[in-house]
Amino acid sequence: MRSCILMAVLVATAAGAQTNQPYPPLLPMDELPYVPPTSEQKRWALATCAILTESNQGRHDLLGGSEHNARNKAAQETLLAEWWGVQNRLGLYETLEWIETGGHRRGFDELAQLLAKASPVQVAMLRISVAGDSERSNSVEVVRTYKDVVGRKSIIAWDFDRYVALCGWGYLAEYLTEEEAWRRIMPVARMLQKTFSSWEDLGQNHVAGREFWSLRQTQRRGELTRQCYKKLLTDPSSPWVKLKWDLDLSPPKSSANKAPPKLTDAPGEVRLGGRPAGNMDLFASGNNGCIIYINGEPVMTVRRERAGKARLGLREGDLITVRLSDRFDINSFWMDYVVTKNDLTPKK
Repeated sequence: MRSCILMAVLVATAAGAQTNQPYPPLLPMDELPYVPPTSEQKRWALATCAILTESNQGRHDLLGGSEHNARNKAAQETLLAEWWGVQNRLGLYETLEWIETGGHRRGFDELAQLLAKASPVQVAMLRISVAGDSERSNSVEVVRTYKDVVGRKSIIAWDFDRYVALCGWGYLAEYLTEEEAWRRIMPVARMLQKTFSSWEDLGQNHVAGREFWSLRQTQRRGELTRQCYKKLLTDPSSPWVKLKWDLDLSPPKSSANKAPPKLTDAPGEVRLGGRPAGNMDLFASGNNGCIIYINGEPVMTVRRERAGKARLGLREGDLITVRLSDRFDINSFWMDYVVTKNDLTPKK
């Protein structure tokens, strides 16, 4: 019985790392065409990752926490490579997708469900089974402590606070443009605002998630994280003190929100029915090793066992190209995209 329970924990953890299926919360796509958020909305969105920014001694009013310059570009390239294994634009896309499709909350939830179904005797046996592995033992104890506290929220703040931070760091490293970063950040900010009730609520969730993530890092910097959390709640200069939790994060009203003008066919042109504008989910599958490029930048590596997905901000005139694998005898590739109903100019 003891080994069966331990195996269930190991399988649950592995499943969370291997699957590429959507996992709640699912991020809504912004209404299109894109309208930049206001400066106050930007500050609110950046405040969702304020614990990370504070612990890294960054600035709360800047995307990525630092000025966009050559020195900080190099620093963020190093940070992303060492801590996330991200070395280019494609790697950043894949990491952001990993968070969207489960992140650490998937493993937390699977372990929480296991503990909820286990009897007291089974829980005791499980704790004994993992006692020799400090990291797994930490995971069990953290979930036991927080599963009823976070409930259905899981450790959403921990995953998506870092998502916001990654977008900022990706901007500094020049893996994302500023507009691409905000296109991704604002839907996350709105989702977090709907999920939590206050900055305190969001911050507690971040702390719980960080403790679940790593015992080693909790021992190393856990106290600093808690100090930053408490400071953000009380310091008059803190964005959590300055910004109301219920700030309106709706896209600003602008003439840019109006439907795009209808296009007329120019002589010699062939219209294919729709005009993509702004955010869309691009899906592709085919031979392993195929790579999709947008304007010469890689955005997705294709696999044949499942369709890959990339959320993109496209503009009219962007060039999509594909580099096929070296299997010239059997080359296959499929690609499609999904946008909201308002994202296409109706076909005449």
